Amino acid sequence: DFLYIGDADLKKVFRHDKGLKRVGVIGNALPNAGGVLGLRGLAFDPEGRLAVVDPPMYTVQLFDTEKGEYLYSFGDESARTMPGENRPYWDIASPSAVAFDGKGRFYLTQPQDHSVMIREVVKK
Repeated sequence: DFLYIGDADLKKVFRHDKGLKRVGVIGNALPNAGGVLGLRGLAFDPEGRLAVVDPPMYTVQLFDTEKGEYLYSFGDESARTMPGENRPYWDIASPSAVAFDGKGRFYLTQPQDHSVMIREVVKK
């Protein structure tokens, strides 16, 4: 079991063990894949990956929690298709928070649009 703490000022997510010792860092303050410019919301998907909402980049990025590695993102122009496929994702405007439920649904709040986006989680 680990504790994940998002630091919006440092633009990183810190991973801590049960003794609260820092054991990992996720993200960086660069405008690239795996970079976080405006950390807003955190959640874990059904497969245990960490989803990070980044409003300035208009994305939700997913990270491997064990290694802290960037896996993929969706929402911006460069991430319009699923990895290895040509199936398009949807546009994201002003993402704020993300959540997953036990029934395979994904929720993303978008306050600028006064909306909540609800999608099904696709498992391979």
